[in-house]
This record gives sequence, structure tokens and C-alpha cells, in this order.
Amino acid sequence: MSSIFKHSMAGLGMALFLAACGGGGDGGSAAPSVSISADKTLVEVGQTVKLTSSTDAGGSPAYAWKLRSFPPASKAVLATTDQPGSAITPDRVGDYVVGLNITDGQRGAEAQVTVTAFSKEPTANAGEDIATLPGPVQLDGSGSQPPYQGDPTRLMYSWVLVTVPEGSTASIDDATQVQPRFTADKTGDYKAALTVRYGDMVSAVDEVDIKVVAANVPPVAVISQDGQSVNGKTLMVVRGQPVTLSAELSTDPDHPGETGHLQYRWDFQGNGNSNGLPIGSEAFMQGERTVTMTFTPDVAATYYVTLYVYDGVTRSSTMLGLRAQPPEGAENMPPVLASPLPPSGNNTYEIERSNQKVIFTSDRAAFDPDGDSYVYEWTWVSYPSGFDPVADSTLSTSYWDSGFIPKVDGDYVIEARLKDSKGAYSNTVRQTYTVMLGANHAPRAEASSATGNTNFMVGEKASLSGSNSSDVDGNRLVFRWELLDRPDGSEAAFDNAKVERPLLMLDKPGYYTARLTVTDEWGFPNYYANNRPNYITIKAKSENHAPVVRPTLDQPYTAEQPLVLGVRERRKYTSGVTNVTEDVVVYNSFSVDANAYDPDGDTMTYLWNLTGEPSGHQFAFASDAACQNGRTASDASLAAAGKTLMQYWAEILEARSWSCAKQTLAPTMPGNYLMEALVYDGSITVGPYTLSVPAVDRANFPTLLLEQLKTPESADETELSQRALPNKQQNYVNRYSFSENFDPDVSYYRLTAFDKDYKIENLKAVSDAADFSAIFEGLENGQIIRKGESVVFRLQLQRDNPNAEMIFNATLLWSFEIAGRPDWNFSYTGWLTYM
Repeated sequence: MSSIFKHSMAGLGMALFLAACGGGGDGGSAAPSVSISADKTLVEVGQTVKLTSSTDAGGSPAYAWKLRSFPPASKAVLATTDQPGSAITPDRVGDYVVGLNITDGQRGAEAQVTVTAFSKEPTANAGEDIATLPGPVQLDGSGSQPPYQGDPTRLMYSWVLVTVPEGSTASIDDATQVQPRFTADKTGDYKAALTVRYGDMVSAVDEVDIKVVAANVPPVAVISQDGQSVNGKTLMVVRGQPVTLSAELSTDPDHPGETGHLQYRWDFQGNGNSNGLPIGSEAFMQGERTVTMTFTPDVAATYYVTLYVYDGVTRSSTMLGLRAQPPEGAENMPPVLASPLPPSGNNTYEIERSNQKVIFTSDRAAFDPDGDSYVYEWTWVSYPSGFDPVADSTLSTSYWDSGFIPKVDGDYVIEARLKDSKGAYSNTVRQTYTVMLGANHAPRAEASSATGNTNFMVGEKASLSGSNSSDVDGNRLVFRWELLDRPDGSEAAFDNAKVERPLLMLDKPGYYTARLTVTDEWGFPNYYANNRPNYITIKAKSENHAPVVRPTLDQPYTAEQPLVLGVRERRKYTSGVTNVTEDVVVYNSFSVDANAYDPDGDTMTYLWNLTGEPSGHQFAFASDAACQNGRTASDASLAAAGKTLMQYWAEILEARSWSCAKQTLAPTMPGNYLMEALVYDGSITVGPYTLSVPAVDRANFPTLLLEQLKTPESADETELSQRALPNKQQNYVNRYSFSENFDPDVSYYRLTAFDKDYKIENLKAVSDAADFSAIFEGLENGQIIRKGESVVFRLQLQRDNPNAEMIFNATLLWSFEIAGRPDWNFSYTGWLTYM
């Protein structure tokens, strides 16, 4: 029974009574009660329903009627809202929930009743009017209904864009879908019309208005000096002399001539979020949050400065390089070597005993204030007995080739200094390294959003996370968060800056930047990483558009066209590490896709849940590309874990929730599989959206089964694949004039009737290509497929002229319908290239 008629058994005059609401007993008068009666609760659209109430409230109680829920796009209203009775005239098929609250001045009570409206004809519902931004627009006809007690899955949809703004080339991507999309390429008013067909019955047209308003245009960030733009240039500056840069030429295209609302941020930052300060520089900015910024370069090297401009909605940036040179005539300054020497990679001053060379230090150990080249000089001071400094160390003029092989436990003491190209020496640094088993390594800090999203709404608490930080030694980590930047006027602060997941109240729209430092239990901080993963920037918005979701199945499975269980492929897999070969069996599967977009361009996160399956069911292997919830496996990792590939997949297939936009699953038992999707854009969660996939053994297929074959004689289940009806396929068809034999076969299919006879009608084979014809072989118009019979047919391309000319992407179409089931149509479009 259709869900919209689930209340019909309640009968006319149904009354629903709910307990009174109000304060606890104090020995005074009892709370009032109320009930609602409707003269009918199952009505045809357009009929009026009278509502009356009954209450034991004394005096003159106050009445408040409210329409609590109604079908999409309904404009029905209650006749009165403050009287003992009311009425409603449903204008859409579906459920109308009417509520009533009464109060006697001290206490209150409430009740509700559901009225279900139906139609003897199919009803199109084009959904609520839409206001959105340029870009993808999704229409929604899911509120459409079949005739009274009809099957909603048999509805056929037909959409038309009847109005578009001048100059728009918008078109609907698939006018037969329940929720098609089009791209709004112009601002203005669009109107879409929907009709639905149910067998021979066609609904009245329903329309939806779409208003597309201009999106915010990002500001234009411009760095200038002395009133002239320097964007895209490299400035030559002098070490020790202040440099002043301005953002005064930056603009907001949405507000020409206005700049008072713009916010400015200056940062030493280069490409890829790398540090824009040269090694050894201690330069700092003055006015880094204002339109004008000044800094003094203290090293003869290249500085990178980034300007961010925020207009209240979004921000833009531009980067400038500044090459600092020594003052003319300045005396040579010696190079500088850091003390202590910064370890290389994730090393500390404890080194794990091994036979692998360890580099003494990193690229951040040295600099020359004049920008001169320099070389390293190394001298061993001491080392453990048994260590051979000649054979087991390299003392090079560069940092990246200088190191030792830590074969022997103990303390290694090395001295280093630099010599620049003018002969000046740096300071000398003596560094001790201790070789042992179980050496400590530096941890790695990684800052992220706990939800995976970096866009939030103003007033929300953003949860940041350091959970991806790591320590190869398994040491306990200590966390320290710093809020480096926040919008103008913001007073945001972490609730606790010393926890793994702090909360940050976002009190103003704009951007917030935080840095995470982690220290292991031995007091060693995270090592330097050039791409700064320990930084995170999040955005707080004052306005948000929710994600738009259109969950889809790879095929239109229904109770009449269920998924056929079975094996799709058998193959062997051999590990490249263990050389063990195992059998891999691939089963028939279904795929779900959240198919979502976000009008604001926000990053979306996904959650699929399996909410229904047969008892005791286990999924089988479906695809290497199936969602693994972030896990991965390689031959090496499987060998290290002592697992085979199929043992790994057995663990993966235990999951019943997945954090991917798409998932592919292979059921193994007959029954119904319910998938539920949620989509989150950092501010709003939309859903749940539910998809149902019924599955059966082939022998129990309920209706007409269509299968695509590898060859006309295919019999083994691994040589065929199910194509649920309606079937719509598209493919390229390539043929070559130089081939000895022209291959006419494009594809092979088999139709099998399980429950009754089926008749083929409206069979067509059409070719737009001169010298070529499209034909069906083995299937005719009017042909009857008898119950229990299978018919194999071919889609063929006939070359009518052996001297046919070259053709590129000519259209071929093979199609037919099933008599009495126009929703079960077959369509195969081919694009022919002949050369």
C-alpha cells in the first residue's frame, strides 16, 4: 500500500487524543485535555476537510491551530487558527498534519490529526521554488504521486525549461530523471515545468520558479609600493633598510570605490604554504593587519610576502618576492651556523644503531647574511671505540652529503663551521650524537578539523584536531595550540589550548589560523616540515547554502527489477612480496553515489550507513575501488601483517558505515538492502536520503530479465551482466576502413521472461551516418517472449557502402519498449567513428 494512504484505515471522523502538557501536580485543578475530529481523513485533492475540537478546559480557552507538516510545494492553509474549529483544502497529494494547542490561562494541552489527500490521476509536483547562486541547480519531482493506490516506481518524468534569462544556454541534463539538473549560466529567473506519466495517464503540468542571484565576487588583492602595483614582480631591496608595502589598490568588485569594509592580512608565506622567511632571518612585520605593512630585511636573501584581502564573504591573495642585497660598500659579514645543529628529518640527537647513513643536520642549519655561498668544514672530536671515521663517515662541503653510519653504540662528537666565498669563517658548533638501540625520534604535528571540514557558521564551535599527529616511537604527545590570526573585532580563544581536540568559538565571519606544536614525553618538539602541516586555517561564514544531494544507484533496481545475485568474475592474484597466489572471486554488485554539490563550493563530507540487510548476511568482494574508509593495502603491508589480500578485504567488508561519496557492495543473500546517506558541508547536515536495493537469486527473478552478453553463446554467469530496466546505455563505436573484415556486431543481449509473456513494441534502429544502418538481429517489433523463454539479440551496424567516407561521432540509436510497461524501455546510443 502506498505510504500516502497509510492513514486510510483509520476511517472517517478519526479523533486523536494526546495527553495534556503543563506543570506538575500541586494539588490544584487538573490540566485540560483536547481532541480533534476530522469529518474525513482520506480525501481527494481539492476537497475541504472540516476540523472540530473538544476540550474540558473551563472558561474561555485560547485556541492555536497550526499546519505542522504538508507535502512539498503545497500552499494549503488553515481556514482559521484561533477558533474551536477550522478547515483545510489539500492542494497536493500527500499527508497534512494539523495540530492544535489550547490553554486555559494556566495550563495547556495539544492534539494532532493527519489528513491524507489522494488523486485518481498521476500528480506532478515540481517542488518548492528555488533561490540559489549561478552554477548547478537541482530540480526535484520526488513529491509527485501515482494515481490512488498506484506504484510510485512506475512514474515516468518529463521536465522542460520553459523560461530562462536572456542569453542563457541552460538545458536539463536528463529530463526523464526524478531530480534532474541544469547549469544556471546567467542570473535572473528560470521556470521549469514537470509532467508525469503513469501508463496511459498523464498529469497536469506543475511548475517551479528558480531565482538565480549573483554570487559574491571575490576581492582583488593588489600589493603596491609608492602608489604603483608590484603584483607579479620581484622587488630589489637592501638589507637593513625598511620596506613599506600597501594594499591600498585592492578593490571589491561588488562595491566599487568602497574599501572600508575590507580586512587585510600580511604574512611571510611562499608557494605551497611554505615559510616565506629566509633561513636565519628574524624579520617581523609592523602593521600586518592593516592596509600598510613595513618590515626590515636582515638577511641578503629572497623574502616572500603574501597579502590576503577579505570582503566579508571570501578572501583573495597575492604573493610578492623581495630579493634583499647587502648595502653598497658594506663589509663582508661571516656566515652563521645554528647551535645546536638542527637534526635532519625526524631525527633527534639520539640515533638508532643501523647500517644506514645518517645526515648530521638539515638545510636550516646555516645562512650567510650577505647571501654569499659557503662550504662546511667538519672535524671529528671523538667517537666510540670500533668506529672507523674514514670508512663510515662522509665529511663533505655540503650539509646534505655529510654524515656517518651509526654502527657502534656510544657518543659521537663532531665540530662544524662554515667558510664563505670571501674567506670568512662562521662560529664553530660542537654537536654530540648518541647512538643506541631504541633512540628517540622527533614527533610529527598535523593540525586538522575534527569534522574534516574547514567551513563553519558564525556562532559555532569549531573542533580542531591533532589526532593525525604521530610519533614513530609511540611516545605520549603533549599538544599546544596557538591562535595566530582571527578576524577584525574577534575575541575568539581556545577553550583549552593543551588538548588534542580544542574548541574554538567563531564569533566573527572570516578566517582563523592556528598552529599546533607537539612535544614527545622526552621534551622533543615536532620536526620542521616545509609544507607546514601543523598550520590550519578555517573559515566562519554568516550565510550558508546547504549541499544539494541526488543519491543514485548505478542501475534502477526495484522490486520488479531486483539485483541478481551471483559471481561476475574469477581471477588469480599473486603477491609481489610473498609470491603467494590466491583465488579472487568478484560478485555481482550495486553502487551508490551521493551525487552532491555545494552552491558555496564548501568541502563536503559523506556518511553512508547500511540500515537494513538480511539476518546473518556478509558482503562479498566487489571491487578494488570500493570504499575502504581510509585504509589501504599493498603487497608489502599485507606481508608485514601476515595477511592475504582476501583476508584484508574480509575485514573491510565487516563495515556497515562508510565515509566516501561512493560505495560498491556485493550482497550474497536474497533480501532488501537499505542504504542511507548524510552529507555535511561544515555547517549543515542534509539527509538522511535512503536507497533500497532488492536482491534475488536468478532462478527467482520476478519479471523480465535483461542481460548483456560477452558473446552470443555466453552461458557462464561470469560472461554476462545484468542490465535493469529501464536500460539506458551510451558508448563509442569505432570501425576502420583498413580492417580486412567489417565487424557488424556492437553488443549482445538476452531477455528472459520468468513470470508471463512479454511483447516488444516501438522497436527502432536509427543511424545518422550516411552509408551505415543500425539494425536489430534476433528481435522484431511485435515479437512475444513467452514465459520461461530466453531470446538472444544483437545490436548491429551495417556498412551499406564499402567505399564509405570517414565519419566522426555520428549518432546511432537502438531502442524498444515493453507493451504495457512504457517505463521498461531499452535505449542504446552509439557514437560512430569510421576512418
